[in-house]
Amino acid sequence: MSEFSRQHILSLAIGRHDQYCEGNGGASGYLTALVMGIGLFPKTFSHQGSELLDRVLAYDSAEVDDAYLGQINMTLVSSFCGPEGLIWGYDVARKESSLFPAVEGDASPELAKIRVKSGHRARAACVLMEDVGKLLVRDTQALEERKHEILVHMAQSVLEIGKNQGVEYSEIFVDCIVKNIPEGSVGCPMVAMPYFRLAKNAYDEYLHKQSLDDWAEKKSSLFLSRS
Repeated sequence: MSEFSRQHILSLAIGRHDQYCEGNGGASGYLTALVMGIGLFPKTFSHQGSELLDRVLAYDSAEVDDAYLGQINMTLVSSFCGPEGLIWGYDVARKESSLFPAVEGDASPELAKIRVKSGHRARAACVLMEDVGKLLVRDTQALEERKHEILVHMAQSVLEIGKNQGVEYSEIFVDCIVKNIPEGSVGCPMVAMPYFRLAKNAYDEYLHKQSLDDWAEKKSSLFLSRS
């Protein structure tokens, strides 16, 4: 069984541009990162036959409000991160304070990731799951009960995937975000795991050992601003 080397994968996952990451088209050596958001746009261009334009604008809002994913084509779709890929925020640039394994539905506040049992990573993939829908509840208690139910179901669904694939997952990370959509507005959720190559200026030879905070402090002068 080949060795799973973060340092080696990172050396293959560097893009062509100094300041910009670029999408990975399926070649060996890549990164993937979780993006979760809910966009909101007031009904402006809807008519009796369609709400499509307002939905597109709500989705566009979700793309740019947090981690910027605007003006890109997301064409590679997969439910797995294989042994030739790394999960940003977990395998590298890990933010320790945000990682809490799912136990009886307990949720991670920022990261919804799954990692295979140590020793299997060189031949088995991480599985990535999502569920999107509406929560029709009237009070805070009912909302929290539904969120807890969803988190439990997420973890259980991962275990079912493990049965199908013959993989034992030692850690499961789940999260749930909810946003109120007021009357007269259109909401659009977005869950994305873009596969990308790292900008040259974002790479560091010790990145495979660094926390997210250490990496950000070292590279902060190179960050681009959208303002």
